[in-house]
Amino acid sequence: TESKLSAVSLLVESAAMCDDDVRLQCVVPYLATLLSDGSSSVRCLALRALVQVMCSVQAIPPSDAKVFQDYVLPSLSLLPNDPEESVRVEYAAGIARLAAAAHLHLIRLQHASNLQQAAVTQRAADAAKTAANLAAAVRTVSDAEDKNADASQPQDPNGASQAKHPARTESEERSDGSAEWEQPPQQQQQQPQLPPQQQ
Repeated sequence: TESKLSAVSLLVESAAMCDDDVRLQCVVPYLATLLSDGSSSVRCLALRALVQVMCSVQAIPPSDAKVFQDYVLPSLSLLPNDPEESVRVEYAAGIARLAAAAHLHLIRLQHASNLQQAAVTQRAADAAKTAANLAAAVRTVSDAEDKNADASQPQDPNGASQAKHPARTESEERSDGSAEWEQPPQQQQQQPQLPPQQQ
């Protein structure tokens, strides 16, 4: 028992000089196993140390976002009904601090998630704006190339003269004799001769 109490005290002092990853991955699991120890003094000290370590965590990574509801709080589920009154008193004193620490970390995680979502939305808007500007630039270059191509093509003089002089009407072509509009003479119809009437 004494060795366990000394080990817990040293572990808490070491956790104060470690980063959050070491606290969550190494210190907290060991303290959680001591909550079911046979000695009530060990359970009380382990609970006090667990609360102290969890309150000292500055930032919980997204991978351990549910460390309170999935690991820490379930490990304390048997302490409210502990046969030793000292353990129940320690639980009542520490659960409020754990709840406050969990609430603080939840707010931080939500804020970080909102910042990440805002950054993603901003990147998407910037990408859409860049694509629109690129499409407008491509259209401008294409229009300029079409105009240059039209300007570089030589004009057809025949086509220009035809454009200046519209097509003449049939009456004008008839008057200047440029077209033959005479119809072939109609053949005179011969009247059939009747045979002389016999007297």
